[in-house]
Amino acid sequence: MDGPFTFTSTCPRCGHERSQDDFDRRSLRRSLALGHLIEGYCATCDDLWPISAQERVLLAEALASDTMRAPTAEVPQIGRVSNRSEQERGTAGRRSPKH
Repeated sequence: MDGPFTFTSTCPRCGHERSQDDFDRRSLRRSLALGHLIEGYCATCDDLWPISAQERVLLAEALASDTMRAPTAEVPQIGRVSNRSEQERGTAGRRSPKH
């Protein structure tokens, strides 16, 4: 999916969250990967600003989860993965069967 991608960024001048919808996924991923500047825009203030480091992290996470979504169907719920150790599960020392 490389179409349009909308995110929000807070205008440093007025403090309001502004929707940023002039970007596509491919250019955002590339800008993040290469460390290029990504600017937000506030039409009310007519101001541009570089999005914050925290906003960059959130944007990268949103893009990553967006690419993992099924394009036409909802992602099925997957059962919770246990974080128990092998010792707790009683599988310590067991070997996988060879095929």
